[in-house]
Amino acid sequence: KGYADQIFVIDDLANRPHDCDLLLDQNYAGDRMDRYKGWVPNDCIQLLGPRFAILHPAFRDKRLMAMERGNTIKRIFIFFGGTDPDNLTGQTLEALSVPDLVHLTVDCVIGANNPHKAALASVAEQRGNVALHATQPHLANLMAQADLAIGAGGTTTWERCALGLPSIVVSIAENQSGVCESLNRDGFIIYAGSQRGVRKTKLIRILRRLMDQPDLLLRKRCLFSALVDG
Repeated sequence: KGYADQIFVIDDLANRPHDCDLLLDQNYAGDRMDRYKGWVPNDCIQLLGPRFAILHPAFRDKRLMAMERGNTIKRIFIFFGGTDPDNLTGQTLEALSVPDLVHLTVDCVIGANNPHKAALASVAEQRGNVALHATQPHLANLMAQADLAIGAGGTTTWERCALGLPSIVVSIAENQSGVCESLNRDGFIIYAGSQRGVRKTKLIRILRRLMDQPDLLLRKRCLFSALVDG
């Protein structure tokens, strides 16, 4: 076959058949490299795992600068996707408003369809030291400045990886839970659980633990950055 005759598929569920020549799935599944067995032809080329993550070029460009960050937490990046119906962003800002965490600088991206914009603006004003950002063409600039991210377990996971940005992660969709659990089990992220089970008190507890254990932050950064080379 010529190049134009090849059939390429991008998938992230591994639960349906594909008649294709090449399949790409950037999700992390530990050692389950056979997850498409029976779903694709035997001669299909499979590109599996975060090292094949599809990223904006800005993440490659910012990687070296980001990897020079220290192992103390001074600046936090928050992003829970375009809608955030359960207002995890608000819960996170409230967690960061307790006296021993209020000194931290916060960059918070609010999706275009977020229904909680007014409430978030009020919380940010009361706390202070919070910059609220509208949807960006990419998040590389904001992520590269951060020492820690708090956000959802979707495709931004691989962007945070590329920049070696240690992360507290919440799964906001059913198909994110398995990936988050695997990443947490293997030591790459701090998994706070699914959106229904996350509370402000839990986030405060995790943040305080990270503030007290800078070596843990450094280990997470080194592990995470090895998954995606940018």
